[in-house]
Amino acid sequence: GARPPLEVFAIIHAETAGAFCGAALVWLAWLPHWAVTTNPATKLGVFCTSPAISSPAANLLSEAIGTFALVLITSCIGNTSPGLANAPLTGLVVWAIGLSLGGATGYAINPARDFGPRLAHAILPIHGKGGSDWAYAWIPILGPIIGGGIETIDLLCQQGAQFGGALLHLAEQAAALAGVGRQETLQKLLGANRCGDGGSGKHEGGSDLPWG
Repeated sequence: GARPPLEVFAIIHAETAGAFCGAALVWLAWLPHWAVTTNPATKLGVFCTSPAISSPAANLLSEAIGTFALVLITSCIGNTSPGLANAPLTGLVVWAIGLSLGGATGYAINPARDFGPRLAHAILPIHGKGGSDWAYAWIPILGPIIGGGIETIDLLCQQGAQFGGALLHLAEQAAALAGVGRQETLQKLLGANRCGDGGSGKHEGGSDLPWG
């Protein structure tokens, strides 16, 4: 369902902070190794994504497709599977997306997953590090927003269609009940009229309707 804007704001910042803290823990866990690792690009790859082939349009499309698939499949899982199965099934989905699409860009498929660690790489005193490649950083942010946004619109349209169908069904039922009610009322009036004129079922004008 829809979340309040403040809750969305809090979730985005919580995910980014969590990704930053996770990257900082990785830096600490491998602290002696940074000095003996000579390639700055290898060090950057520990923290954030980078494309196998630098092509902004293709990289953006890859991230959008991966995120679209993630949102689509996980929404289906949430609607059909028991609650306890959601987490492992979602993990399998992320793994499958990584196997199929990850080679192109490293599959961020979540802006926080790339931005938080990239920010950590820029801030932490990593021995012998290079730049944080901020020129590429917009792609793993915008791509997931596009892919996730498209699938979210699709889900909202589906929900709207289901809601409209339910309303139409209720309206049809109400109309049917109203029709039955009119028929029963008319039959009662006709019955009362027949009893009132001695069972002939006719008024002076020859009509068998109470207003005839």
